[in-house]
Amino acid sequence: MKTLLYYGLAAIALTACSKKNDSPGQQNKNVTIQDIKNYYITAIITDVNTTRLATIYFYKDSAVLDELGLRRQLPISLTNNQLTYDINSNGVAVFTFTLKKDSAGSLTLETSDYKRSDASQSKLNSAQIVKVSDAPAFINIEYAYTIPGADDDTYLHFGTGDKWSYEDYGGKSGQYSYYLLGNGQGWKCEDAASGGSSMGIMVPKWDGNGPVMLLQTTVKRLDPSRIHVATHN
Repeated sequence: MKTLLYYGLAAIALTACSKKNDSPGQQNKNVTIQDIKNYYITAIITDVNTTRLATIYFYKDSAVLDELGLRRQLPISLTNNQLTYDINSNGVAVFTFTLKKDSAGSLTLETSDYKRSDASQSKLNSAQIVKVSDAPAFINIEYAYTIPGADDDTYLHFGTGDKWSYEDYGGKSGQYSYYLLGNGQGWKCEDAASGGSSMGIMVPKWDGNGPVMLLQTTVKRLDPSRIHVATHN
């Protein structure tokens, strides 16, 4: 009888320990809107034969999407750890991200997707979620990138005000207005004087390089043919 009682108590104790140890893990799997407000997502997509840089960040109860020539602000759509962003709210162009939270509360992307119902060749090339506090600085720091075929790098400078400038491989330069995105993890320029639009998003690492500024532009002198990876100079 004592033996049976001992084993019974032991089984109860093990069950209680098991439930106690499992509980935090179960809680950590539940990603909340408050969790994602501390992060931003950077993505590169191919959309109808055009490669685009995009970023999604969060403001109050809204998710904001920025691309060159485009900004959308929609209510945050987060269900069962899946974040959905329907760009035009009509189901045609949709980002889908499955999020995972570890025991420390840090978020990662388990899956990422981008689909257009009207263009089957559209796809997500790469995506990354970054904590806002981990975004590299770029104000008063010089970044540079190489344009294929150029003799020298193109340099980007950002002042503490609202002005940025570049100096290209031919020695030409210009200074234009810009504004910050989100909590300062990126910038955007739609100054007509620059000859086009430009956008840069900061990430700690990209393809093994870091910290970097991902840059897309329509300014001819800055090479609009590709998305550039500018590194700290």
